[in-house]
Amino acid sequence: ELEDLNETMVEQIDHLLKQKHEVLTSRDELVRLVDKLQDELDHAGVKMETQGKQIKEAEAQSEVIQELENKLASKNKVLRDLELNKNEMMVKLSEVQSELERRTSDYETSIGNCKDLSEQLQTLNTELSNNQQIMRKQNEDYQGKVAALNTTQIKLGESQDLILRWVFCILQNRG
Repeated sequence: ELEDLNETMVEQIDHLLKQKHEVLTSRDELVRLVDKLQDELDHAGVKMETQGKQIKEAEAQSEVIQELENKLASKNKVLRDLELNKNEMMVKLSEVQSELERRTSDYETSIGNCKDLSEQLQTLNTELSNNQQIMRKQNEDYQGKVAALNTTQIKLGESQDLILRWVFCILQNRG
């Protein structure tokens, strides 16, 4: 009977050690996931900073376009004031219009880039929110595993107490 009891105790202890190992493994996984999430948050911060710089550059380009448009208006006035001949005026007007179209195209491209950056930022915010939800869920799972381990440790203590009482009774009966 003692050998059976000893085998039972060894099995229970092995089972409890396995449960402890599972809890520790789960905790290590949670720590890795938290580190990974922090890396993703850092990477998202760098992206947001880069996007902010790109938006400022687009605004600076908009100011350059405005300055060019002002210069165009001034040149047109000068052209009218000087009353250049028709062929000369048409050539210069064509050149200015080409520049304006090119700059307008650049401006529209910049605006499109800003919209793309805004969409990327929204996507990153969504991913960040999803990662936070995953982290909360994993934390809840971890807390559940810790509670299970605590319950198992209490049961182990109760089992050890019962075994010691039983062994004590056997020893008293032999004595």
